[in-house]
Amino acid sequence: MAGRGKPATQVCTQCGIRKPLTDFYRDRRQKNGYRPSCKQCFGRSANSIRDREKNAAYMRRWREARDQKLARPDWDETWAVLAIAMSYRSRCARAKVGVVLVSAENVVCATGYNGPPSGYIFAETDSCLDWCPRAQVGQEGVPPLDVNYDDCPANHSEINALMRSSWQDRVGGTIYVTGAVCMGCAKAIANSGIATVALVNIDYEHDAHRNPTKVREFLTDCGLVVTDVSVDA
Repeated sequence: MAGRGKPATQVCTQCGIRKPLTDFYRDRRQKNGYRPSCKQCFGRSANSIRDREKNAAYMRRWREARDQKLARPDWDETWAVLAIAMSYRSRCARAKVGVVLVSAENVVCATGYNGPPSGYIFAETDSCLDWCPRAQVGQEGVPPLDVNYDDCPANHSEINALMRSSWQDRVGGTIYVTGAVCMGCAKAIANSGIATVALVNIDYEHDAHRNPTKVREFLTDCGLVVTDVSVDA
């Protein structure tokens, strides 16, 4: 008990300093009516520290989830996903290939996928197994594949995209392809004004019959930049 004329005090259980009761919060649940820690130390108990750590961990997870939702894909990812979406339009049973051709300013010039000419009268069904010799390989009486694709009635996706774009739009641009480029398409691309070839999720083992390494070297020798783009789709 403090002497007459002196303010009542108590020792803070947190900092260990004796302070006037005016520096403590009132709490009727306490024996003397005041909290054991001073106002400055109040909330610094072990439980409060654990709560703050939990809150901080929660906020970190919340910010990570928010940033992931707000994250913008870069241009390569954007056009690669679009090229994959275009490949689904193909009716080829062996290899569905999609293409997106963009200008140097990242504006879409054309899209394409592999398929027969629009007026091809034999392509009456959605499955090329009914009308494409290459798709019928393995059946009785069907000859082996022609490495030059002369037995294929379809235009490749790269050719379809080039035919639907102008030189002025595509010069200096990039073509995104979801399959290994064959030599025939590589020659057309090399002479099209395009500056970069982006190969999307290429399976070099599956596309070995197209000689992807040799074609890549050819495109590089022609002054083009060849890159690989991997995306989840």
